[in-house]
Amino acid sequence: MPHNIEEKGLEILKTYLEKSGRIWTKSEIKTFDLMVDGLKCEVKTKGKKFIDLDFLSFTDKQFDEAQKGTEFIIFLVCNVTSTNENDYEIYEFHSSEFFKLKPKVYRSYEFNKKQIKELNPVNKLS
Repeated sequence: MPHNIEEKGLEILKTYLEKSGRIWTKSEIKTFDLMVDGLKCEVKTKGKKFIDLDFLSFTDKQFDEAQKGTEFIIFLVCNVTSTNENDYEIYEFHSSEFFKLKPKVYRSYEFNKKQIKELNPVNKLS
């Protein structure tokens, strides 16, 4: 069974970090994905090449951490849908520089599976 894109991006990054002699562990803080060289780290994954990048989104918690001055690494792993591992692209940004940019803000409203299961659908289409 193939990995979803985020899992694949994490695996590509972990392999890269190990080959580069960098130390990583899974983050105990849910706001971030990893700890890399002792710093909090967020991993963003895209299927396409960097040149075709559309956007990156961050959670409210991640944005708030950056606004408070928390320093963290943002890894962007691109082109993960390529079948050739030499085509993967990995970029590293520091939050203090990245969040100098002014983001476009979108709001979304999420309903979890447990809530949705409580509803009575009008119809189940096969």
